[in-house]
Amino acid sequence: MTKVSSKDYAFLGLLTLINVLNFVDRSLLASFANFIVPDLELSDTQFGTLAGLAFLFFYSIMGLFMGVLADTMNRPRLIAFGVALWSLFTIASGAARGFITMAIPRMFIGVGESILTPSAISSLSDRFPESKMGFAIGFY
Repeated sequence: MTKVSSKDYAFLGLLTLINVLNFVDRSLLASFANFIVPDLELSDTQFGTLAGLAFLFFYSIMGLFMGVLADTMNRPRLIAFGVALWSLFTIASGAARGFITMAIPRMFIGVGESILTPSAISSLSDRFPESKMGFAIGFY
């Protein structure tokens, strides 16, 4: 039986924190709808597109490709790139002045966030034995 090191548990904790931030970031737009919709003069359809399709389309489609990248690249670096990408475009969304200037960052936020789960699960499988994977993935 392979022993799991404290570094592996710390890595799991870091991935969990990033995953929580991923979910928080994903819901920020909806949480601030009462401020964003009038400020950007968005219709309900436009806001729905920003909160849903603009993000989810790129998140789900790119997730397929990110799984392949997670199998071929340095996973911690890939995760760091994804976090940097979604963070930069979250910041950029603060400069939005309308639908298009908000839609573009939302698309790239979806791309950045799509990197996390395939890379994280693959990384955990490198660090945790099969007998501990249920715990690791459940904690993540």
